[in-house]
Amino acid sequence: MSSTQPEIFHQDSEREALKNVSIRDLCLQCCKGNTQAIEFCDHWFHYCHSIDDLIDTQINGAITMTPEAILKIFVQANLLYNSVFYRTFHSALQPVVLLVTNAYADSVEWEKSDVNRRSTMADVLRCCGNDMFFAVAMICGGWDHARSVSAKIRDASWIYQHDENDKPN
Repeated sequence: MSSTQPEIFHQDSEREALKNVSIRDLCLQCCKGNTQAIEFCDHWFHYCHSIDDLIDTQINGAITMTPEAILKIFVQANLLYNSVFYRTFHSALQPVVLLVTNAYADSVEWEKSDVNRRSTMADVLRCCGNDMFFAVAMICGGWDHARSVSAKIRDASWIYQHDENDKPN
């Protein structure tokens, strides 16, 4: 790419490149081949998205998911919190669970806010579950490894959840 290309060209080509990378592939990079970490991250991803679906499918505060779908969330929680990786690194991961839950609660509360700063923060905070992947990367490979994957995951998550104009899907 020529150095005379406008910055937006560079950003657009990065966006297109990241569209072709699955978030799971990036999460696998976090785990550095650790199969217990991979299993934990898979459970985390599905659990977080199930909770998000539970909240997003409410109509006027009423739950619209089937009882079976709700019960499956309990099963996912059991698999997540009883995984070998979580039990081994509980003291490092449990505070991340609480911080992610807190950030997500703020996001849910503020996503429909008429206060611009709150709705903007809510849009960013809805990707807070990624913090768990960064914690896993730190455990599996240290600071430099976590730094090598964090920006890619943040970018890919944003693109996954936003259109070409950066409006939420």
